[in-house]
Formats: sequence, structure tokens, C-alpha cells
Amino acid sequence: MQHRTASRRHRATTRGAPLGLAATAAYLHDRLVATWSEYQEEAAEAFRALGLSAETNVRVRGVRSKHDLDVAVRGQLAGQDLFWVVECKRWKSRVSKAHVGTLIAVVADTGADRGILLSESGFQPGALALASTSNIHLTSLLELRVRTSDELAELRFADYRRRLIGVTARLNRLWEPVSRNRSRSRPGVDGHAAISCLGRAALAQAAIDSAELGNWPTPYGVEQCDGKETFRRAANRDQLLAGLHHEVTELEELLRAFEQAILNSRTI
Repeated sequence: MQHRTASRRHRATTRGAPLGLAATAAYLHDRLVATWSEYQEEAAEAFRALGLSAETNVRVRGVRSKHDLDVAVRGQLAGQDLFWVVECKRWKSRVSKAHVGTLIAVVADTGADRGILLSESGFQPGALALASTSNIHLTSLLELRVRTSDELAELRFADYRRRLIGVTARLNRLWEPVSRNRSRSRPGVDGHAAISCLGRAALAQAAIDSAELGNWPTPYGVEQCDGKETFRRAANRDQLLAGLHHEVTELEELLRAFEQAILNSRTI
């Protein structure tokens, strides 16, 4: 009876019932990444899913020597280029301090922004201690997907906020004072359209604030529907990031059109 009960539990676990973090990591280790090369590719795919470029088995020239990297990750976030070195250790034993030290040296020699060491079997205490004082991140494939996704989302929100602040500042320069308490839009600028853009920029910034507080759904933009303005809303972080990409890009394009209109008016 006990044997049959245990078998039922095993079948429930392997047929898709929710697993704990450790159990899921073990499942990935045994089932999804049967070989070392597949483990590398799984790691690369995790970064590609985040919109970054990831290549496996890459040789990179450093300051002192050449290095064979398991995965090289490149991309751009918040206006800055990034380069991460990823080492994949598909071992049954925990990764030692020596391997962390080797990755620290590779990161320094190649000029990488970060080193990431992947292991599904964990890390020895010395490895954890050394990594905590460096730009080396120790993680598993499962944790990588969650932690990196969260970090990149924060960076993208920060980048959108920076761009929106810049858009707002430039939109405010589309007006010129006519008296102490009055101003008017500069020649060539549609004042009503510019005011609408200011409102959209403020709404998008408020959406980022709401996302940081976990308030969903949140409005982030407006659209015309049957001659009326309605809010575009995001139900989660990914929807908001996608929506902000469209909204901020459109605001920047409209701003450039306003600024070009001012220049054109000066040549007439």
C-alpha cells in the first residue's frame, strides 16, 4: 500500500504538478539538459528570450590572452552596451572557489561587465564567499530566468523613465513667454497637440510608478476609439514594457516633428 501511494505521488510530480524550486531545478538538470551542449544552449536561450544576443562556444580575445567562452551575451540596456561572460558547469558536484576565481580573471581580461556561473548542483561555501565580493553571479538555470528577467525589466523601466523625462523637458521648450504669466506655443507648433503629448508623457511615467508598487492593471497611453480617447492598459509587467516601447518611441517621433516645424518656420 505504501509503495502504491509513493508511486502515485511520483506520477503526480512528473505529470506537471507544481514543484518546489529545488525539485524543479533537479528536474531541469535530469530531463531538459541531458548533455553539456544542451545545457549551454538552454542558457543561451534564456538570454535570447530577454531580447539579448547570446552565442555559445565563442572565442574572445582579451588583453592578455584568448578565452573560450561557454556563452557570450551582448546587448544594450538603458543606453549602455553590455557584455556578459557565462560559464556552464553541468556537474554532479558543487562548484569550487577556484572556478569562481578563474571566471573573475576571464571577466577582467575580456572587459566584460559581469560573469555568470551556472550550476544545477550548487556551490561550495568558498565559491559563494568569493563571488559575493566581485561582479560574478552564481545561479542555476531556473533562477537565472527569474532573476535576470526581473533585473532587465528594472533597467528597461529606468531607461523609459529617463527618456520620458527628456521628452517632457524638450516639450516644455516648445513654448515661449509672451508676458509674466502667459506663454504661447512657438511658431509652427500645434499647441493643443504638444499639450496632449505632455499629458501622455506624464501618464506613461505614472504607469512606471504604478508598476513599481505592483498596481495592476495600469493605464499607460491613450488611443482613439470611435472618435473618443480611451486608455491603453497593461495587466502585467511584460505588457507594460511592450506598451511603453510603442508609447515612448511615438512621443519621441512627435517631438522631433515639433522641433523640425520650428526650424521650418524660421526659414519661411
